[in-house]
Amino acid sequence: MTAALCLKVLTGPHKGQLFCVRDGRSCIVGRAAECDICLCGAERDRSISRRHCHLWFMSPVVHVADLGSTNGTFINGHRAGDADPDAPRQLFDPRAAIGLARDGDILTIGGTSFQLLIGDCPAPCPETGPAMPVPVDCPLRQVFAAK
Repeated sequence: MTAALCLKVLTGPHKGQLFCVRDGRSCIVGRAAECDICLCGAERDRSISRRHCHLWFMSPVVHVADLGSTNGTFINGHRAGDADPDAPRQLFDPRAAIGLARDGDILTIGGTSFQLLIGDCPAPCPETGPAMPVPVDCPLRQVFAAK
């Protein structure tokens, strides 16, 4: 089985959505369409920057770096470290990220909070990129629904 990070949206306009990131992958979270986890739409949280933060999942931890956002990135209420927002993704060094998160921690960007859930993915779900919304019929949804 492959380890997976599930970001469960707890607050904000996207409440209830789940996003999946596979072990060893990184993703950019923000309002911009090019973000891997894009929190956009008619009902969007305007306090989230276009490119807000960078997550790198290396089980059992999630390395978190703020990308120069206006409102900061927080893990359990504590500000996460900053990274160079213009650095190419392949140059991102997760060891440079001051913020480290683990299973069950709360990640807050703008007015949106996520619970970070780490577990084994029982079956492959269709993957469209480094991060994806979890389809309703994906077995991963049942794994994290119980957490």
